[in-house]
Amino acid sequence: MRIWIPNSITLLNLSFGLMAILWASRGDLLWAGVFIVIAAVLDFFDGFLARLLKAQSDIGKDLDSMADLVSFGVAPAVIWFNYSLHFGDHWYNYFALVIGIGAAIRLARFNNDEDQTTSFKGLPSPAAGLLVASVPFMLEYDDLGWEVALSHPIVLMVFPWVTALLMVSGLPLFALKFKTFKWEENKLIYGFLILSIGFLALFGFFAVPMIICTYILLSLLRKFAA
Repeated sequence: MRIWIPNSITLLNLSFGLMAILWASRGDLLWAGVFIVIAAVLDFFDGFLARLLKAQSDIGKDLDSMADLVSFGVAPAVIWFNYSLHFGDHWYNYFALVIGIGAAIRLARFNNDEDQTTSFKGLPSPAAGLLVASVPFMLEYDDLGWEVALSHPIVLMVFPWVTALLMVSGLPLFALKFKTFKWEENKLIYGFLILSIGFLALFGFFAVPMIICTYILLSLLRKFAA
């Protein structure tokens, strides 16, 4: 019975992923993005609770992967497809599919790689989902004149591939997982979170790509410094 405490949160993650798909399908990309953010928060807490309660299980692992595929693979693909349609019905709109495919490969590898318990290989699917979800917000609240870049055909073609390739790459990235909340054991995570909050306060939605780049950079510095 205890395993269903984190599993219930996983199912909430899945529910918000499904809601993101439904809202994106009707063209409401901002609310779809909000639902992905909520799903990402829930995804963090289901794993944390499972470790805290010692309630990890094969069912929970499978549920987590399926929920993540929907929330951070399928939903972002639907968001990007509908986002790109705003700028015309083109053949490259269907490149949105590779976001979902990249997430599926990423999650399948994760489930079968015992080396990814304390670190990751490739961009985690929640981070990729948040990156995609942030783009409609950046366009909606554009005070910096980024509209031309965000709607350029090359960006619309390349962005899904870059997102998918980051997920399936072998980039060594640190895991945002807390076993305890002690500073000494989590200095890198706390430092990254502080930087992320600062970026969000200064740059709003435009901070999301900056946070992703910072995450990758800090991970590489940690790898080469080891």
